[in-house]
Amino acid sequence: MRSMVMVTPHRAELTVYSPAMPRAVRVDVLLPTKPRPSAQRRTLYMLDGIDAGVYSGYTQSGWTQYTDIVDFMADKNVNVVLPIGGTGSYYTDWQRDDPALGRNRWETFLVEELAVDRRDLPGQRAQRRGGTVDGGDGRDDARGA
Repeated sequence: MRSMVMVTPHRAELTVYSPAMPRAVRVDVLLPTKPRPSAQRRTLYMLDGIDAGVYSGYTQSGWTQYTDIVDFMADKNVNVVLPIGGTGSYYTDWQRDDPALGRNRWETFLVEELAVDRRDLPGQRAQRRGGTVDGGDGRDDARGA
C-alpha cells in the first residue's frame, strides 16, 4: 500500500500500487461505525459495473455515488472495499493491453495484491475470507432491488 488517508473516522482512502498493471489504484474502504472487537471483521469487496467510477471523475465508486451503501453498511461489522477504476474491464485479467484502457489485470490485483494490503486496515485480522458483489451500474443493487 502506498498510502492510507482516513477521510472520516469510518472511511479510508487507499492508494495501492499494482505491479501487475503497473499503476496506483484508488480503493475506498468503509469501516463499521461500531466495530465489535470480540468478533472477527469480514471484508466484502463491492465491484462497480462497467462505469467503475467514470461518472464521478474517478473520485468515488458508483456504490457510494448512487446508493445508500455508506449508511446501510455502517452498523455491520464488515470492511467494505470499493475499488475505483477498471472502467470496461469487468475486473478480469486481459490477455493483451488495450490502446485506450492500458493493461487490465484486475483479477490479479483484487485476489493477490489487494488481499494482502487489507490486513493493514484498522481492526482487520489477517484472514483472507470474504465475498464479492458486482452490480450493473451500482444504482439499485445495494438494496437488493
